Amino acid sequence: RGFGNDAILAVTPSALTFGPAIANYSSSTGLVTVTNQGNMTMTGLSFDTDTSTEFTVLSKTCTVSLPAGDSCTVTVNFAPTSAGPRSGQLHAYTTNAGNLEVGLSGVGTAQNATASASVSSLNFGNVAVDASSDEKTVTITNTGNVSLSMTDVSVVNGGANFTRASTCGAVLAVDAACSVTVMFAPKVAGTLT
Repeated sequence: RGFGNDAILAVTPSALTFGPAIANYSSSTGLVTVTNQGNMTMTGLSFDTDTSTEFTVLSKTCTVSLPAGDSCTVTVNFAPTSAGPRSGQLHAYTTNAGNLEVGLSGVGTAQNATASASVSSLNFGNVAVDASSDEKTVTITNTGNVSLSMTDVSVVNGGANFTRASTCGAVLAVDAACSVTVMFAPKVAGTLT
């Protein structure tokens, strides 16, 4: 009685689900373990994904051969180009142990560039002409899921009657905040906005 020598290709998991990723902005990675369950060295080991660029092989510890009983890993990257469900396959090829596929799935999330202000209006009350009010501060927070590009923070229509100072830069990261300080220094009498 004898036993044949074979290389046996196995992958885990057989299907890989990725965490959410923002379309054209962020990515998510997943790990596939490749094992030679046979009793001889596996040869010609290689990997690729479907033609979609949304799923790609990011890195791997596998080489072209895998000794009997050994394992290696493949890291797959999911970078959606639009919102909604996405699917694909990771292909594992060998020259002496057949081929296998791992199903890939993930959901692309739409970009949401939004901000909120700590107050919707500022009332400075009565201030004498050529005098100055106390400063009032508005906090601006990025409540979206992508960084905000900020070109300017300005007072509209107020002319020289309002001055402002800002800690806001060109980019406001997700969940980050900056502040704008405004002071009312009227040059003429009357209601000014």
